[in-house]
Amino acid sequence: MAGPFYLDTARLGLISPGAAAAYRDFVGLAGEEGLSLYAEEFLRYGEVALTADHRHQFPGLKTWPGIAGLRAGLADAVHSPPGLPVLLASRSVALMRLAARLLFRFCRNVLATDFSWPHYAQILAAEAARTGNRVTVVPLRAAVFRDGATAGELAARIADVALREMCDGLFLPAVSHDGVALPAAEMVRTAERVSEVRFVVIDGAQAFCHIPVDLSGGWCDLFLAGCHKWLGAYHPLGLAFCGRNSSADAIRTAALRPHYDGGTDDPLLSLLAAFETGELEGFGETVNTGPLFSCSGALHDLGRRGGAYAIGMSAAANGEHLRDAARDAGWSLECVDWSLRTGIALVRPRSPSSHIGANALRGSLARHGIAASVYDDHTVRLSAQRDRPAAADLDRLTAALRAAG
Repeated sequence: MAGPFYLDTARLGLISPGAAAAYRDFVGLAGEEGLSLYAEEFLRYGEVALTADHRHQFPGLKTWPGIAGLRAGLADAVHSPPGLPVLLASRSVALMRLAARLLFRFCRNVLATDFSWPHYAQILAAEAARTGNRVTVVPLRAAVFRDGATAGELAARIADVALREMCDGLFLPAVSHDGVALPAAEMVRTAERVSEVRFVVIDGAQAFCHIPVDLSGGWCDLFLAGCHKWLGAYHPLGLAFCGRNSSADAIRTAALRPHYDGGTDDPLLSLLAAFETGELEGFGETVNTGPLFSCSGALHDLGRRGGAYAIGMSAAANGEHLRDAARDAGWSLECVDWSLRTGIALVRPRSPSSHIGANALRGSLARHGIAASVYDDHTVRLSAQRDRPAAADLDRLTAALRAAG
Protein backbone atom coordinates (compact mmCIF):
# COMPACT_ATOMS: atom_id res chain seq x y z
CA MET A 1 0.00 0.00 0.00
CA ALA A 2 1.32 3.46 -0.89
CA GLY A 3 2.33 5.71 1.99
CA PRO A 4 0.66 9.04 2.74
CA PHE A 5 0.91 11.82 0.18
CA TYR A 6 2.30 14.44 2.56
CA LEU A 7 1.07 17.95 1.76
CA ASP A 8 1.42 19.66 5.14
CA THR A 9 4.95 21.05 4.83
CA ALA A 10 3.78 24.58 5.68
CA ARG A 11 2.95 23.28 9.17
CA LEU A 12 5.71 20.71 9.73
CA GLY A 13 7.98 19.37 7.01
CA LEU A 14 9.00 15.75 6.62
CA ILE A 15 12.40 15.10 8.15
CA SER A 16 15.13 14.73 5.56
CA PRO A 17 17.33 11.60 5.57
CA GLY A 18 20.43 13.54 6.61
CA ALA A 19 18.57 15.28 9.44
CA ALA A 20 17.24 11.96 10.73
CA ALA A 21 20.71 10.36 10.59
CA ALA A 22 22.43 13.28 12.30
CA TYR A 23 19.89 13.46 15.11
CA ARG A 24 19.84 9.68 15.60
CA ASP A 25 23.61 9.49 15.90
CA PHE A 26 23.77 12.54 18.16
CA VAL A 27 21.35 10.81 20.52
CA GLY A 28 23.36 7.60 20.22
CA LEU A 29 26.62 9.36 21.05
CA ALA A 30 25.03 11.25 23.93
CA GLY A 31 23.56 8.01 25.28
CA GLU A 32 26.88 6.22 25.13
CA GLU A 33 29.25 8.95 26.24
CA GLY A 34 27.12 11.64 27.83
CA LEU A 35 29.29 14.16 25.95
CA SER A 36 30.53 15.62 29.21
CA LEU A 37 34.20 15.01 28.37
CA TYR A 38 34.29 16.91 25.10
CA ALA A 39 30.91 18.53 24.54
CA GLU A 40 32.38 22.00 24.13
CA GLU A 41 34.97 20.92 21.56
CA PHE A 42 32.41 18.85 19.65
CA LEU A 43 29.91 21.71 19.49
CA ARG A 44 32.57 24.22 18.58
CA TYR A 45 34.69 22.29 16.07
CA GLY A 46 32.37 19.63 14.69
CA GLU A 47 32.84 15.93 14.09
CA VAL A 48 36.62 16.35 13.79
CA ALA A 49 36.64 16.60 17.60
CA LEU A 50 35.40 13.00 17.86
CA THR A 51 37.62 9.96 18.05
CA ALA A 52 38.09 7.86 14.91
CA ASP A 53 36.05 5.07 16.52
CA HIS A 54 33.15 7.40 17.20
CA ARG A 55 33.25 8.83 13.69
CA HIS A 56 32.98 5.28 12.37
CA GLN A 57 30.26 4.30 14.84
CA PHE A 58 28.15 7.45 14.30
CA PRO A 59 28.49 8.34 10.60
CA GLY A 60 25.44 10.61 10.68
CA LEU A 61 27.51 13.17 12.56
CA LYS A 62 29.79 13.73 9.57
CA THR A 63 27.44 16.56 8.56
CA TRP A 64 28.07 18.46 11.82
CA PRO A 65 30.54 21.27 10.98
CA GLY A 66 30.57 22.97 14.37
CA ILE A 67 28.60 26.04 15.37
CA ALA A 68 30.50 28.46 13.13
CA GLY A 69 30.22 26.08 10.18
CA LEU A 70 26.49 25.68 10.71
CA ARG A 71 26.00 29.42 10.80
CA ALA A 72 28.03 29.82 7.62
CA GLY A 73 26.00 27.16 5.82
CA LEU A 74 22.72 28.77 6.85
CA ALA A 75 23.96 32.19 5.73
CA ASP A 76 24.89 30.73 2.34
CA ALA A 77 21.34 29.42 1.92
CA VAL A 78 19.98 32.98 1.96
CA HIS A 79 23.03 34.75 0.46
CA SER A 80 23.52 36.70 3.67
CA PRO A 81 26.47 39.12 3.52
CA PRO A 82 29.58 37.53 5.09
CA GLY A 83 30.47 38.29 8.67
CA LEU A 84 26.98 39.32 9.79
CA PRO A 85 25.25 37.70 12.78
CA VAL A 86 23.21 34.52 12.38
CA LEU A 87 21.21 33.88 15.53
CA LEU A 88 19.97 30.41 16.54
CA ALA A 89 17.33 29.91 19.21
CA SER A 90 15.21 27.13 20.64
CA ARG A 91 12.03 29.02 19.76
CA SER A 92 11.26 31.22 16.80
CA VAL A 93 8.93 33.26 18.99
CA ALA A 94 11.91 34.32 21.13
CA LEU A 95 13.53 35.84 18.06
CA MET A 96 10.28 37.57 17.12
CA ARG A 97 10.23 39.21 20.55
CA LEU A 98 13.82 40.30 19.99
CA ALA A 99 12.85 41.68 16.58
CA ALA A 100 9.92 43.62 18.05
CA ARG A 101 12.17 45.19 20.69
CA LEU A 102 14.67 46.22 18.03
CA LEU A 103 11.95 47.69 15.83
CA PHE A 104 10.61 49.91 18.58
CA ARG A 105 14.07 50.86 19.80
CA PHE A 106 14.59 52.63 16.48
CA CYS A 107 11.06 53.30 15.19
CA ARG A 108 7.92 55.09 16.29
CA ASN A 109 5.43 53.79 13.71
CA VAL A 110 5.92 50.30 12.24
CA LEU A 111 4.07 49.38 9.07
CA ALA A 112 2.70 45.82 8.95
CA THR A 113 0.06 44.05 6.86
CA ASP A 114 -2.94 41.85 7.50
CA PHE A 115 -0.88 38.93 6.16
CA SER A 116 1.15 38.77 9.39
CA TRP A 117 1.09 35.52 11.35
CA PRO A 118 -1.46 36.29 14.13
CA HIS A 119 0.82 35.46 17.06
CA TYR A 120 3.62 37.59 15.63
CA ALA A 121 1.15 40.43 15.09
CA GLN A 122 0.19 40.17 18.78
CA ILE A 123 3.84 40.35 19.85
CA LEU A 124 4.39 43.41 17.67
CA ALA A 125 1.27 45.13 19.02
CA ALA A 126 2.20 44.36 22.64
CA GLU A 127 5.68 45.82 22.20
CA ALA A 128 4.22 48.93 20.55
CA ALA A 129 1.87 49.40 23.49
CA ARG A 130 4.67 48.82 26.02
CA THR A 131 6.88 51.46 24.40
CA GLY A 132 4.12 53.95 23.57
CA ASN A 133 4.52 53.55 19.81
CA ARG A 134 2.28 52.56 16.89
CA VAL A 135 1.66 49.76 14.41
CA THR A 136 -0.02 50.76 11.14
CA VAL A 137 -1.65 47.72 9.53
CA VAL A 138 -2.13 47.87 5.77
CA PRO A 139 -5.03 45.69 4.53
CA LEU A 140 -3.83 43.67 1.54
CA ARG A 141 -5.75 40.41 1.71
CA ALA A 142 -8.78 41.66 -0.19
CA ALA A 143 -6.57 43.21 -2.83
CA VAL A 144 -4.79 39.89 -3.35
CA PHE A 145 -7.64 37.38 -3.10
CA ARG A 146 -10.53 39.46 -4.43
CA ASP A 147 -8.96 41.97 -6.80
CA GLY A 148 -6.01 39.97 -8.13
CA ALA A 149 -3.42 42.60 -7.25
CA THR A 150 0.08 42.16 -8.66
CA ALA A 151 3.38 42.36 -6.83
CA GLY A 152 4.02 45.85 -8.18
CA GLU A 153 0.61 47.07 -7.08
CA LEU A 154 1.16 45.78 -3.54
CA ALA A 155 4.55 47.52 -3.33
CA ALA A 156 2.98 50.77 -4.49
CA ARG A 157 0.28 50.47 -1.82
CA ILE A 158 2.90 49.96 0.89
CA ALA A 159 4.76 53.08 -0.28
CA ASP A 160 1.55 55.13 -0.25
CA VAL A 161 0.75 54.18 3.34
CA ALA A 162 4.37 54.60 4.48
CA LEU A 163 4.36 58.16 3.12
CA ARG A 164 0.92 59.10 4.42
CA GLU A 165 1.37 57.64 7.92
CA MET A 166 5.08 58.57 8.22
CA CYS A 167 6.08 54.97 8.96
CA ASP A 168 9.72 54.56 9.95
CA GLY A 169 9.75 50.76 10.46
CA LEU A 170 8.55 47.77 8.46
CA PHE A 171 7.45 44.28 9.49
CA LEU A 172 6.56 42.17 6.45
CA PRO A 173 6.15 38.46 5.72
CA ALA A 174 8.09 37.15 2.74
CA VAL A 175 5.49 34.40 2.32
CA SER A 176 2.26 34.40 4.30
CA HIS A 177 1.02 31.30 6.13
CA ASP A 178 -1.60 30.92 3.39
CA GLY A 179 0.97 30.91 0.63
CA VAL A 180 1.13 34.44 -0.77
CA ALA A 181 4.66 35.52 -1.75
CA LEU A 182 4.73 39.21 -0.93
CA PRO A 183 7.34 41.21 -2.85
CA ALA A 184 9.14 42.05 0.39
CA ALA A 185 12.34 43.46 -1.10
CA GLU A 186 10.40 45.61 -3.57
CA MET A 187 8.10 46.79 -0.78
CA VAL A 188 11.07 47.84 1.32
CA ARG A 189 12.76 49.74 -1.51
CA THR A 190 9.61 51.60 -2.54
CA ALA A 191 8.88 52.55 1.08
CA GLU A 192 12.45 53.77 1.57
CA ARG A 193 12.10 56.07 -1.44
CA VAL A 194 9.27 57.99 0.21
CA SER A 195 9.89 57.62 3.96
CA GLU A 196 12.81 57.49 6.38
CA VAL A 197 12.74 53.79 7.24
CA ARG A 198 15.02 53.03 10.19
CA PHE A 199 14.59 49.27 10.71
CA VAL A 200 13.11 46.42 8.65
CA VAL A 201 12.15 42.94 9.90
CA ILE A 202 11.03 40.20 7.52
CA ASP A 203 9.13 37.11 8.65
CA GLY A 204 10.67 34.42 6.45
CA ALA A 205 9.26 31.37 8.27
CA GLN A 206 7.37 30.20 5.18
CA ALA A 207 9.98 31.48 2.73
CA PHE A 208 13.20 29.83 3.96
CA CYS A 209 14.00 26.91 1.60
CA HIS A 210 10.59 27.38 -0.05
CA ILE A 211 11.19 30.31 -2.38
CA PRO A 212 14.54 31.80 -3.42
CA VAL A 213 15.77 34.24 -0.74
CA ASP A 214 18.63 36.65 -1.42
CA LEU A 215 19.74 38.98 1.38
CA SER A 216 22.92 40.09 -0.38
CA GLY A 217 21.41 43.42 -1.40
CA GLY A 218 21.17 44.64 2.19
CA TRP A 219 17.45 45.36 1.94
CA CYS A 220 16.43 44.25 5.45
CA ASP A 221 17.91 44.43 8.94
CA LEU A 222 16.62 41.12 10.31
CA PHE A 223 15.20 38.08 8.51
CA LEU A 224 13.42 35.55 10.74
CA ALA A 225 13.13 31.90 9.76
CA GLY A 226 12.91 28.36 11.10
CA CYS A 227 14.10 24.88 10.27
CA HIS A 228 11.10 22.60 10.87
CA LYS A 229 9.10 23.44 7.75
CA TRP A 230 10.65 23.63 4.29
CA LEU A 231 14.26 22.83 5.24
CA GLY A 232 13.16 19.45 6.56
CA ALA A 233 15.02 19.50 9.87
CA TYR A 234 11.79 18.57 11.72
CA HIS A 235 12.98 19.76 15.13
CA PRO A 236 12.15 23.43 15.73
CA LEU A 237 15.10 25.80 15.59
CA GLY A 238 14.61 29.54 15.25
CA LEU A 239 16.88 31.52 12.93
CA ALA A 240 17.52 35.23 12.51
CA PHE A 241 19.80 36.59 9.80
CA CYS A 242 21.21 40.10 9.95
CA GLY A 243 21.00 41.66 6.51
CA ARG A 244 22.83 44.98 6.94
CA ASN A 245 26.22 45.94 8.30
CA SER A 246 24.68 49.03 9.87
CA SER A 247 22.47 46.86 12.13
CA ALA A 248 25.01 44.20 13.08
CA ASP A 249 26.23 45.75 16.33
CA ALA A 250 22.73 46.49 17.60
CA ILE A 251 21.60 42.94 16.84
CA ARG A 252 24.66 41.37 18.47
CA THR A 253 24.20 43.52 21.57
CA ALA A 254 20.50 42.67 21.84
CA ALA A 255 21.19 38.94 21.43
CA LEU A 256 23.88 38.97 24.12
CA ARG A 257 21.82 40.91 26.66
CA PRO A 258 20.53 38.66 29.49
CA HIS A 259 16.78 38.29 29.82
CA TYR A 260 16.68 40.04 33.21
CA ASP A 261 18.13 43.11 31.45
CA GLY A 262 15.57 43.19 28.65
CA GLY A 263 17.21 40.44 26.59
CA THR A 264 15.79 37.24 25.16
CA ASP A 265 14.91 34.38 27.49
CA ASP A 266 15.99 31.50 25.23
CA PRO A 267 18.41 28.89 26.57
CA LEU A 268 20.00 27.95 23.24
CA LEU A 269 20.52 31.57 22.21
CA SER A 270 22.12 32.20 25.62
CA LEU A 271 24.36 29.13 25.34
CA LEU A 272 25.65 30.12 21.93
CA ALA A 273 26.19 33.67 23.18
CA ALA A 274 28.30 32.21 26.01
CA PHE A 275 30.37 30.39 23.38
CA GLU A 276 31.04 33.71 21.66
CA THR A 277 31.91 35.63 24.83
CA GLY A 278 33.96 32.85 26.41
CA GLU A 279 31.70 32.72 29.47
CA LEU A 280 30.75 29.04 29.23
CA GLU A 281 32.19 28.28 32.64
CA GLY A 282 29.49 30.33 34.30
CA PHE A 283 26.64 28.97 32.16
CA GLY A 284 24.41 26.91 34.44
CA GLU A 285 21.40 25.83 32.34
CA THR A 286 20.97 22.47 30.59
CA VAL A 287 20.15 23.08 26.92
CA ASN A 288 18.74 20.80 24.25
CA THR A 289 21.28 21.07 21.42
CA GLY A 290 19.76 18.23 19.37
CA PRO A 291 18.01 20.54 16.85
CA LEU A 292 21.40 21.92 15.81
CA PHE A 293 22.34 18.48 14.49
CA SER A 294 19.12 17.79 12.61
CA CYS A 295 19.46 21.26 11.08
CA SER A 296 23.01 20.51 9.90
CA GLY A 297 21.90 17.20 8.38
CA ALA A 298 19.01 18.85 6.55
CA LEU A 299 21.29 21.61 5.33
CA HIS A 300 23.67 18.98 3.95
CA ASP A 301 20.76 17.35 2.09
CA LEU A 302 19.74 20.74 0.75
CA GLY A 303 23.17 21.19 -0.84
CA ARG A 304 23.02 17.75 -2.42
CA ARG A 305 19.69 18.65 -4.05
CA GLY A 306 21.03 21.81 -5.67
CA GLY A 307 20.68 24.36 -2.88
CA ALA A 308 17.90 26.60 -1.64
CA TYR A 309 17.40 28.40 -4.96
CA ALA A 310 16.79 25.19 -6.91
CA ILE A 311 14.45 23.87 -4.24
CA GLY A 312 12.52 27.12 -4.24
CA MET A 313 11.98 27.01 -7.98
CA SER A 314 10.73 23.42 -7.83
CA ALA A 315 8.35 24.19 -4.95
CA ALA A 316 6.58 26.84 -7.01
CA ALA A 317 6.16 24.38 -9.88
CA ASN A 318 4.83 21.76 -7.48
CA GLY A 319 2.20 24.21 -6.29
CA GLU A 320 0.84 24.43 -9.83
CA HIS A 321 0.56 20.62 -9.99
CA LEU A 322 -1.50 20.68 -6.79
CA ARG A 323 -3.76 23.41 -8.13
CA ASP A 324 -4.35 21.40 -11.30
CA ALA A 325 -5.24 18.31 -9.26
CA ALA A 326 -7.75 20.29 -7.19
CA ARG A 327 -9.24 21.84 -10.31
CA ASP A 328 -9.68 18.38 -11.83
CA ALA A 329 -11.60 17.38 -8.69
CA GLY A 330 -14.04 20.24 -9.20
CA TRP A 331 -12.75 22.26 -6.28
CA SER A 332 -12.39 26.03 -6.39
CA LEU A 333 -9.00 27.69 -5.99
CA GLU A 334 -8.01 30.74 -3.99
CA CYS A 335 -6.52 32.39 -7.04
CA VAL A 336 -3.78 34.97 -6.75
CA ASP A 337 -1.71 36.70 -9.38
CA TRP A 338 1.13 34.65 -10.86
CA SER A 339 3.70 37.02 -9.33
CA LEU A 340 2.54 36.04 -5.82
CA ARG A 341 2.22 32.25 -6.14
CA THR A 342 4.23 29.69 -4.17
CA GLY A 343 4.27 25.98 -3.43
CA ILE A 344 1.24 26.46 -1.16
CA ALA A 345 -2.22 26.11 -2.69
CA LEU A 346 -5.51 27.03 -0.98
CA VAL A 347 -8.48 25.07 -2.27
CA ARG A 348 -12.07 24.54 -1.12
CA PRO A 349 -15.10 22.51 -2.24
CA ARG A 350 -17.42 24.45 -4.51
CA SER A 351 -20.42 23.56 -2.33
CA PRO A 352 -19.11 22.79 1.16
CA SER A 353 -21.50 20.89 3.39
CA SER A 354 -22.32 22.95 6.46
CA HIS A 355 -22.70 19.86 8.65
CA ILE A 356 -19.22 18.53 7.91
CA GLY A 357 -16.61 20.16 10.10
CA ALA A 358 -12.92 20.64 9.56
CA ASN A 359 -12.02 17.49 11.50
CA ALA A 360 -14.35 15.35 9.39
CA LEU A 361 -12.93 16.81 6.18
CA ARG A 362 -9.39 16.22 7.44
CA GLY A 363 -10.31 12.66 8.32
CA SER A 364 -11.80 12.05 4.89
CA LEU A 365 -8.57 13.18 3.23
CA ALA A 366 -6.51 11.08 5.64
CA ARG A 367 -8.48 7.95 4.75
CA HIS A 368 -7.35 8.50 1.16
CA GLY A 369 -3.75 8.93 2.29
CA ILE A 370 -3.62 12.75 2.05
CA ALA A 371 -2.04 14.79 4.87
CA ALA A 372 -2.98 18.48 4.70
CA SER A 373 -4.11 21.42 6.83
CA VAL A 374 -7.86 22.01 6.97
CA TYR A 375 -9.49 25.17 8.31
CA ASP A 376 -12.92 25.77 9.83
CA ASP A 377 -14.26 27.33 6.62
CA HIS A 378 -13.43 24.09 4.71
CA THR A 379 -10.36 25.62 3.09
CA VAL A 380 -7.63 23.04 2.58
CA ARG A 381 -4.02 24.17 2.51
CA LEU A 382 -1.86 21.97 0.31
CA SER A 383 1.86 22.62 0.71
CA ALA A 384 3.95 20.88 -1.87
CA GLN A 385 6.72 18.43 -1.10
CA ARG A 386 10.30 19.07 -2.10
CA ASP A 387 10.23 16.50 -4.90
CA ARG A 388 7.94 16.73 -7.90
CA PRO A 389 4.72 14.86 -7.08
CA ALA A 390 4.30 11.55 -8.88
CA ALA A 391 1.39 11.29 -11.31
CA ALA A 392 -0.14 8.53 -9.18
CA ASP A 393 -0.06 10.77 -6.10
CA LEU A 394 -1.70 13.63 -7.96
CA ASP A 395 -4.41 11.25 -9.15
CA ARG A 396 -4.86 10.13 -5.55
CA LEU A 397 -5.20 13.76 -4.46
CA THR A 398 -7.84 14.41 -7.12
CA ALA A 399 -9.79 11.31 -6.04
CA ALA A 400 -9.55 12.26 -2.36
CA LEU A 401 -10.78 15.80 -2.96
CA ARG A 402 -13.60 14.54 -5.18
CA ALA A 403 -14.71 12.10 -2.48
CA ALA A 404 -14.45 14.70 0.29
CA GLY A 405 -16.15 17.55 -1.50
